[in-house]
Amino acid sequence: MDAHLALAAGQYGLVSRVQLLAAGMSRDALWRRTKAGELEAVLPGVYRVSGSPRLWQAEVVAVCLWGGGGAVASHQTAAAIWKLQGFDPVPVVVSGTRKNRPPGAAFTVHRSTPGSQFCMREMGIPVTNPSRTLMDLAGAVRPEQLERTLDEALRRGMTSIRQLRWGVEQLLGPGRRGVGALSRLLDQRGSRYVPSASEFQARVGRLLAGAGLRALEEYEILVDGEFVARVDFAFPEERIVVEADGYATHSGRLDWQHDLSRRNALTRDGWGVLHVTWEDLSLRPSKVVADVRDALARQPRRRT
Repeated sequence: MDAHLALAAGQYGLVSRVQLLAAGMSRDALWRRTKAGELEAVLPGVYRVSGSPRLWQAEVVAVCLWGGGGAVASHQTAAAIWKLQGFDPVPVVVSGTRKNRPPGAAFTVHRSTPGSQFCMREMGIPVTNPSRTLMDLAGAVRPEQLERTLDEALRRGMTSIRQLRWGVEQLLGPGRRGVGALSRLLDQRGSRYVPSASEFQARVGRLLAGAGLRALEEYEILVDGEFVARVDFAFPEERIVVEADGYATHSGRLDWQHDLSRRNALTRDGWGVLHVTWEDLSLRPSKVVADVRDALARQPRRRT
């Protein structure tokens, strides 16, 4: 296999001038292959092998190759590569030291070098790791989006409070944009924080807390020492359960049967169960709060 084909095979059909020359291709050979249409210039010093698929991953790799050694996908593009909700991989955002972005280029370059300990390869793309990605996002997105993304990354085990706090203290420094917002979110959560099982559940929790209804989240209910259920939110003294029922709650007949059996067990033990759907939360949040207040008022308080 020709040198340029071997190099491009693992880079979505892309290869840089530096890589080609290092692999032994002469400048004359590079010129001839480009003139013959075997290689197509996509950015200064970056070529696509003719016939290669035009994927978004290739667009990211092209910008990283243009950026030279140490350039990695970062910020919103890194978040999309890690499949964090609400982020698109293009327009491409990278971190590197390359200057002189081509005129009209539809990508963003942050002049920074994250360091090899904060960089990985995912899907064959050089990218900041999840912790560094969150630290970069702190100065690039709205506080609400940062909070949602932080909880998603924690929920998926992509990083930890400890790792992020170390990064804030040791890497970013007090003058870095967004440090304050991320620090406040970490302070609010504490070292033993466990995020909600889903963003929808988190939104239900914020609605209840905002109304002054302080429920216990991810509460385990036991009867005679035997596990019955783990519920989304519970008010143990009143024996009221609030379940956040997202679109994907019931995926089949067995799940449906399990949910009915679980609810019957809770009812037998004297628990009242309220269900909150996405439509309830989006269109009728005040009614959700009113229904919970009414249920709490009707149930006799008892110690568990």
